[in-house]
Amino acid sequence: MLDRRFMSLVAGLVDALRGKVTTMPVTAIPNDLQESYYRGGDGRQEMFALHIFPNGDITDPVFMDAFLLHTRSVDPHVTGLPVTFLAFGDLMTEGLQRAVTLALILILVFLAIDFRTPGPVLLTFVPLVCGTVWMLGLMNVFGLQLNYANMMGVPLILGIGVDSGVHLAHRAMQGVTPTYLLSTTGRAVLLSSMTSLMGMGSMLFGTHGGVQSFGLLLVIGVASCLVASLVVVPAILQWTQNRSAVPQKTES
Repeated sequence: MLDRRFMSLVAGLVDALRGKVTTMPVTAIPNDLQESYYRGGDGRQEMFALHIFPNGDITDPVFMDAFLLHTRSVDPHVTGLPVTFLAFGDLMTEGLQRAVTLALILILVFLAIDFRTPGPVLLTFVPLVCGTVWMLGLMNVFGLQLNYANMMGVPLILGIGVDSGVHLAHRAMQGVTPTYLLSTTGRAVLLSSMTSLMGMGSMLFGTHGGVQSFGLLLVIGVASCLVASLVVVPAILQWTQNRSAVPQKTES
């Protein structure tokens, strides 16, 4: 029975391709296919499932916005993988922005409670700010872009990046020299960050592209914050100490 229905369908398609028939009635389609693509009959309103495939990259938000705008002009209730993919991307972007904003606010509040003075708080943010700027530049060098897999690593980089600055700021408040700061707390910061980099770097050997992208972003971000902690922070401390040591001229 199934073979006869299948052969009948094939014969109808062949006749249509040869130009013997210009249309194929819905009744000529097997019931199994009708259930997926057709609703109607018996006095009910007829509805057909129309599949539209984009001729571009569905991961390109500019193309997808134009594609969705065009398809919704035909049917406001259009759905499918490209539509849900774009909606999922909007939710991910909105969630990332909310997570980053909340993380920065909480970090600032805890640092203000810990240090109680603005100077150490600003010094703690130096590795995070410099590391983030360097990370964005290195992403272009490595051809890495934010995607749905690696964007969740941004809040992690914020938390890990500010950690080194906290330890260095606490040690600097004790009045040590930048050289002594690097030889003591700097070593601990280096060891702590290197252990994190080795753990995150293991994801670079993954076979899944999303895992590799996530690991690469974390490695670039944490490494950038580490370099900023060991280079920029001591340089700022040395500059402030030299500036305070310069005798001020007094008017005679």
